[in-house]
Formats: sequence, C-alpha cells, structure tokens
Amino acid sequence: MDTNKNRRRRTSARSRQEVQQRSRLVATWVAGIAATVVATVLAGIATGWLNRIPGVNPDTSPTVTSSSPVAEPGEPFTTDVAIDVDDCARDWYVPKVATDIDFSQPTRQQDGVIDNYGGGWDTFPAADDGIPASPSNVFLSVQGKTSTVVVLNRLDIRIVQRRFAPIGTILDNPCGGEFTYRWLAVDLDKHPPKVTARFDEVAIEGDPSVLPQNRQPIRFPYKISSTDPEVFQITAETVNCDCEWIAVLSWQSAGRNGTKIIDNLGEPFRTVGRANARYLCDGLGKQCAVL
Repeated sequence: MDTNKNRRRRTSARSRQEVQQRSRLVATWVAGIAATVVATVLAGIATGWLNRIPGVNPDTSPTVTSSSPVAEPGEPFTTDVAIDVDDCARDWYVPKVATDIDFSQPTRQQDGVIDNYGGGWDTFPAADDGIPASPSNVFLSVQGKTSTVVVLNRLDIRIVQRRFAPIGTILDNPCGGEFTYRWLAVDLDKHPPKVTARFDEVAIEGDPSVLPQNRQPIRFPYKISSTDPEVFQITAETVNCDCEWIAVLSWQSAGRNGTKIIDNLGEPFRTVGRANARYLCDGLGKQCAVL
C-alpha cells in the first residue's frame, strides 16, 4: 500500500517538472517572437522617420565596412624627356673605323649643310651602333598635375654601368646649333658624377630675346605647378668613359616626398668619351681625318 502511494507521489512530481519545462520553453518561444515583432516595428518606425528628413535616403545611407589600405597616388607632376632637341648640337660616336661605316644611308644636303630634319642624322649613325658623343644633352620638362605646389629639391646623376670608351670614329655635325645660356653639366668621369650649374651671363646680356626665367643660373630648389613648369638641360660630359646613366629627381609636396627616376623610356641614357677616337668624319663621310 505504501509502495503504491510512493509511486504515485514520484509520478506526480515528474509530471509537475515536465509541465514546468514546457512552460519555460513556451515562454522563451513567445519572448523570441515578441522581440522579433518589436524589432520589425521599430525598424519600420525608424525608416518612416528617416524618410521624413529631407536629403536622407535609408536605402543609400552609408554602411560601416572594414577599413582597407589606400594606395598612394603617383608623383604629383609629369615629366617629359627629349634627347638633343637641336640635332645640330649632336655628334655621334661609332665604335668602328671610318672605312667600316656605311655612309650610304639617305641624308639631304642644302647649300652644303646637312638637313637634319629631313633625313638620316638621327637614324644612320644609330644603325652603325652609334652612341651620343660627349657632350650629350638631355632636356627634362617637369610640370605639376594640379595647382598644388611641388618643390623640386635636387637632381642627382647615378651611373648604371661604366666601361672604357671604345676605339671608334666621331661623326661631326658642323651645321651649328642654338646657343645655350644655362645648363647642368655632369662630369661622368667623377665618382660619383659631379653636377655643376653653368651659366653664361655675358651672352645673356647681349641677347634681348632670352626669356626672363633663363636670365638666372639653375639653382635648386624649384617650385612647380600645373601653370608653372620648369625645363632643365642636362649636359653629360666624359673623356674616358662609355657610361650608362640615369637622373634622380627628389621632390616634396603636400606632406609627401619621394624620388623620380628620369631615364630614356625605361633604358638608361648613354654617353661616350672621345679619348679613344681614331677618326673624325663629317656627317656625310666626305671628309675624314685621322686623330
């Protein structure tokens, strides 16, 4: 009898526990539904409130995303390089004896003077492995991309490769070129190359056509912008070297600074000295002299 009573008590206790567990589960489920409903209602109210504010579109409001590195922009200026703009100022050095040079390439002659703009002074010496003979000129134009000022601090020259000047022939172009009043002379025989500003003040005073910006020596630093460019003439000089070289332009602007490599379309410039020249010929090969 007592045993039956104890069993009924245990069964009744388990039933109460199960009822309590079901009640808690139902309460949790109801609370979840209620929270979802409340969140939905609040979101609808917020959207309606935002729609009432002029200029605010909840569909296009910015979202928070993880930050990612931003690439640094390029140099705040552009550069343009020209080699010996005035062909009359260019002599070639061909690493051959005069009798092995092909002078039959087309050139034009006008009043006994080579016409460099119509024919072969740019092409046929190069076809014979011609190298710009010292001194060789490089013209560098630098212009800002915007009105923001860029300060050019200095211009350095670096030797990429240095060899002894080969035995060869100088092809001389006697047509005569425009006079240069100021330039950066680079002695490639120095280690490291020495850059010197040269300035012909006497010649400038005698020529009223010289622009105002050319009436003073080249002296760094320079300030440039989109409306205030600068042009520099670099004259590379050597006696003994067959040198490949580049220029390095240091700059700063708007809290940034850097260096810009100046080269010949991805290749170094090249200048060869005249120490081992054995012949000197005019551009047409009509007259050659043994040196």
